[in-house]
Order: sequence, then structure tokens, then C-alpha cells
Amino acid sequence: MIKWKIAFWTPGSKPQEDGSTFGCASHGFSTVSTWKEPGENATVIWDIKPEGEVLAGKYAEVLEKLQKLSFIPKGLIAVFPKNSGIEKFTATCKNMFGNIPMIGGGAAVGLGQVEGEILPASKEVAVLAVSQGNFKVETLNIHENMGKILEIELKTERIIGKIKTKDGEETENIVAYYRKLQEEYDVPENDFECVTFSDMSGRNIHCSVAGDLLSSGADLPEDRTLVIRKTNPADATREIAGFISKENTIVFGCAGLRSLLEQPVLAGSSSIAGFMFGELFTIGEKSMFGNLMMTRLTL
Repeated sequence: MIKWKIAFWTPGSKPQEDGSTFGCASHGFSTVSTWKEPGENATVIWDIKPEGEVLAGKYAEVLEKLQKLSFIPKGLIAVFPKNSGIEKFTATCKNMFGNIPMIGGGAAVGLGQVEGEILPASKEVAVLAVSQGNFKVETLNIHENMGKILEIELKTERIIGKIKTKDGEETENIVAYYRKLQEEYDVPENDFECVTFSDMSGRNIHCSVAGDLLSSGADLPEDRTLVIRKTNPADATREIAGFISKENTIVFGCAGLRSLLEQPVLAGSSSIAGFMFGELFTIGEKSMFGNLMMTRLTL
């Protein structure tokens, strides 16, 4: 068993595989002294090197290998080249290990790329099963709960059809309803980060327009219930700056939240903060995949 270097790099700047580096592409990143834009050629290594075993490949292959580990992991760090299938993978890990804390995310995708870069390179997932340490995961939702609950009709696991508010108002056109929310909260039509929805646990999704429907960047809740949430650039900047300033942590944040920052923000001492295309995080004792979230690991 070895100690692993954990890296973030900007898309297209992937380090060479060396058998001891684990990580993924990030939509820019922050350290205690530097702020890197996505278009810069840059890589950063976390000061803290977790001990454990790295498994990479297709979901089924990695799950089989996890079952055969010679130790019970303290927690799992997982990175993905695409943001599909993550929820099922996470649920299977829970069935295997119980309420194991998990953290990670979908690798950022650069211009001209069809999927994100991860180390070790693999088709679907790379997992670092950590064998030592406390593995403490903390998660932040910066969006304010507006206290309005919606019932949704699912077209698919990630497409919202009809929408109905709890007070009985029904809206056939979900896009028109979302546009009204943007207008109500004074948010531009091209901004899908300031107004969003979460499930009842506080897990956000990120919406985009798909014809007359809304598409989500993560699976929609099985109970078909969403809560309206909102933020603004000033609040987002303050909340994110505070969250990443803790020392000795690695932060997996959202690339969408990064777009709201009014100025660069710096990580704490011996900390690094990256920005993913979807985040794997833990709330309470439940690990889940969502969007527009901030999560950090302390070992």
C-alpha cells in the first residue's frame, strides 16, 4: 500500500501516469497563493498524501475490486470522466460498505474534449480507497431555501416534464415557470446558477433548457419533490471564499458556482480547491451526486 499524490490540473494539462498520482481535470483551481484559470496550463498536488489503494476501470470492474480489498476503507475519493452512472455506482458502494463517506466529482471538460481527464485513466471511474485517517467530509449548499416546494413529473431520470406547486398551481411549461423565477429574483435568462432546485436533503441540481423541458445535471429525486433555491454573486463569493479557506483540506467545488465569483478566492494553507462538472459529496451519513455544491475533505 502506498501514499498517493492527489492532483488537479486544467483541461489538457494532464500529468503523466506514474503509478502514484490520482486526480482529475478541474475548471481552474485555487491554492493558498495562486488562482488558475481553466485556459492556463497548470497542475497542483495536494500537500497531504493519503495512504490507500487506487482502483480504475469500468464501474462493474471497480466494484468487484472494491469487494476484494484487504481492508475496510475509511472513505472513498472517486473521479469520473463523464457524469453518467455515478448515482448507481454510489448506491452500490453504500450497499457494500454501509454509510461510507465519499467525495469527488466529474472531471472538467475542456474545449474540443468529449470527456474529462482522470488519473489513472479509465473508461468510467477511478477510486482512491483511503486506509488511514479520519476522512471527514463537509458539504456546503450556498443557495438559500426559498420555502417553496414543487412536485415534478419525470420524463427521464434527468428531464423535468410538468411541474406543480404544493399550493395546487399547475404549470405545463416548465421552462416558462423557470423564466418566471429568474424574473422574480432578478436573474438574467442565461444564468442557470443563481436560481436552482434541490431535493429535500439539500442536494442541488443544475438546470439547462432542453426545448420546452428542463434538463438536470444529476438524477432527479425519486420522490419527485424539489425545493426552489437562490443565491447571488456577492453571497456566492463570500460563502465560497470562507469554505475553501480552511487549512489542510481538498475541496471539490462546482464549475457553475465558480462562474458566480466576483473575484478570485484563495484556498487555505496546505489546501487546494478544484471545480468539477458535478460533485460527489456526503450530507449527514449519505453520499450522493449533485450540482452547484461545495464539499471538502480533511484527513
